[in-house]
Amino acid sequence: MKTKVELLELINQAILNNGSKHFQWFINFAGHVNTIRISYYQGGWNLSQETGSNPDEVNVKLDEEGSIQEGYWFIKNRL
Repeated sequence: MKTKVELLELINQAILNNGSKHFQWFINFAGHVNTIRISYYQGGWNLSQETGSNPDEVNVKLDEEGSIQEGYWFIKNRL
């Protein structure tokens, strides 16, 4: 099982690679409700605006083990 620390390390990796190879990540952290929304634009944000396509997204509750797993593998499979 993946932990919060492993998820945050993977988020860090996604942020460091942001914009390379024409993909972009948006990470929205809401500390007051302990959630993170992760959005992934495969062709980049500008291309999605031109084509009207929606990003792949996942909402992660940091206090639910299954949600942490979902967030981890969401990023891992797209890096």
